[in-house]
Amino acid sequence: MQFPVHTAESAPPGARAAITSIIASWGFLPNLARVMAESPAALELLLAGYAALSTKSTLSPAEQQLISVVASRENDCAYCVAAHSTLALEAGLAPHVLVAVRDGTSIDDPRLNALQIATEQLVRKRGWLDAATKRVFLDAGYQSGQLFEVVGWLALKLLTNYTNHIAETPVDPQWLGQAWKARDRAG
Repeated sequence: MQFPVHTAESAPPGARAAITSIIASWGFLPNLARVMAESPAALELLLAGYAALSTKSTLSPAEQQLISVVASRENDCAYCVAAHSTLALEAGLAPHVLVAVRDGTSIDDPRLNALQIATEQLVRKRGWLDAATKRVFLDAGYQSGQLFEVVGWLALKLLTNYTNHIAETPVDPQWLGQAWKARDRAG
C-alpha cells in the first residue's frame, strides 16, 4: 500500500495548521510530517509531545537526541536514525559519541553511557528497567524524574518509528548525510 506524502496544499484541512507551524519552525516540511498529515490527530500528538519534551525537559538537547537515536536504532528506523543523528550533531553531541550510539557500543562518557544503557533496556524490555540499571542511571547524576522524560521520548519514537515502518517514509535530503541502514525486518 502506498501512503500519501502530502504537501502543505494536499494535506487534509485538519493538518494544515500543524504543517504551517512545522514549516515555520524547521524551514521545511519533513517527509515524516508529510506522511503523518494523513492523520491530523497523530500529527498533533507528535507536535504536542515534541513541544513538551523539548521545552520542559531537564535533559540537554544532546541527551534528548541520544535517546532518540538509541530508540530509533533499536526499532530499526533508518529515517529517524538519520534525522536524529543530524540533530544530535547540531545539538553538540560529539561525533565519536554519535558513532557509538549508532553502533550500539559503549560510550566513553559514563553519564551518556548510562543514558544509552537505560534507553536500550527500556526499549528491549518494553518499559522494564532492572534495579542495577536504575542505580547506574542515578549514580551517573540523573534524577529519577528524568527516567520519565526518557519514557516520553520513547513514546514519541514509537509513534514516529512505527509510522516510518508502515509508510516507508523516504529520508529527507537534509538527513542523508547521516543515512543509516536498518536490519531488514519486513515480512
